[in-house]
Amino acid sequence: MSRKKQLFLIRRQSGGTGGAEAVVEDFTYRLGNNWGVERVSAGEEVDGIRIGGTTGPGWWRSLQFAKHVDRLIDRVGPDAVLSFERGPLCDLYRAGDGVHRHWMKLKYGGSCRWMFNPLNWVFPSQERQTVASARVVVANSEMVAAGLRQVYPDMVGKVRVIRNGFDPNRFHLGSSDALTSLDLPADAKPFLFLGSGWQRKGLCYAMAFLASVTKRDKAYREKGFLLVAGEGDTASYRAHADRLGIKDKVVFLGSVSDPAPLCRVAELMVLPTQYDPFSNAVLEALACGCPVLTSTANGASEVIDHGRTGLVFDNSQEEDPSDWAKEFLETRFDPRESIAKSVAVMTREAELNRYEELLNEIVHSGEAAGG
Repeated sequence: MSRKKQLFLIRRQSGGTGGAEAVVEDFTYRLGNNWGVERVSAGEEVDGIRIGGTTGPGWWRSLQFAKHVDRLIDRVGPDAVLSFERGPLCDLYRAGDGVHRHWMKLKYGGSCRWMFNPLNWVFPSQERQTVASARVVVANSEMVAAGLRQVYPDMVGKVRVIRNGFDPNRFHLGSSDALTSLDLPADAKPFLFLGSGWQRKGLCYAMAFLASVTKRDKAYREKGFLLVAGEGDTASYRAHADRLGIKDKVVFLGSVSDPAPLCRVAELMVLPTQYDPFSNAVLEALACGCPVLTSTANGASEVIDHGRTGLVFDNSQEEDPSDWAKEFLETRFDPRESIAKSVAVMTREAELNRYEELLNEIVHSGEAAGG
C-alpha cells in the first residue's frame, strides 16, 4: 500500500464555533481520505516542535506562530502545505480572511488611526510573505481576488477563485420548531442576524432596519423580531435597542452550534457587514431558502440575485436602513425552494474537490515548499 502524501493544514486557532474553524474541520475530515493530514495550530507540539502563538498581544501571537510553523516545515518537509493564515510559508494559501489592506481602507478611510494598531503593520507584511511563497493563492470571492490583484500586481498569475461551500446534510429546506423553543409566537415574523464581531458585521444597522420596518408595517410592528445569534457585548446592544424603541423585539441567543433551524424560520437574514470576504452564514441561509440582505462588502453578495433571492446594497453602513426597509417591504422574493436551488451546487464537497485538484497539481509539479 502506497504511503499517503503528508499535508500540513495551518490555522493558528483550533476549536471554536466560528465559520473559519468549521471550514478547517471539514478540510481535515475530507482531505484525510487521501492525504496524511496534520493539523498545525498554536500551542500544539508537532514533531518535537512546540508551536507558539498562544500568549501575548495579537500581533506577537501571529509572529510567533508563523516563526514556529516555518521552522517545523523546514524540519519535516511535508509533501504540501495549505495555510489558512497570513505569515507561514506554504504551497497553497486560502485567503479566507481577505486582504488586510482592503479592510484597513474600508475601516479607516483616509484617517491615520490605523497606525496606532500594531496589527496593521504586522498583517500586511505577513500577508505579502505568504502570498509570495505560495504556488497558488485562493480567494473565496471575486471581491477578495480583486483585492489581491490590486495589492499584489506582481503575483496576479497565482490567484484563483473557489467560493465557499455548505453542508447540504445540515443546511436544507425543512420544518423547524425554533420559534416554539424560543417561546415566540407561532406566527412571529423573525429576522436573523448571525455572527460575532457585531460592530464589523453591522448589528446596529440591523437593529435600525428592524426599527424602520416596524414603523412602516403594522404586521411587523406586532410580530417582527430580530434574532441575534453569536457572541458580543450584549449589554450595550440591548441599550441601543432600547434607544430605538425595539428592546422587546431583539432576542439575543448567544453562541448557536446549529443555526440551520433559525435559517428555516427566518423571513430574512440581515447582515449589513462592513467587510466579509465570504460569509458562510449567507450561503447557509440561502441553502435553507432564507433570503439575505447584505452589502457589496461581503463576497457572498456575489451569489445573491437582488430582488429575487435577497437584497444587496452598496456601502451599506453608509446608507439609511430605512431605505432597505422600504425596498424589503416592496419586494416579493422567490419561493424558498427556488432560493435554495439557486445555491444547490455550491456544496462543501464540490469546494473541497477543487482544493484537492490544486494540491495534486502542486505535488505532481515537484515544487512543493516542504518537498
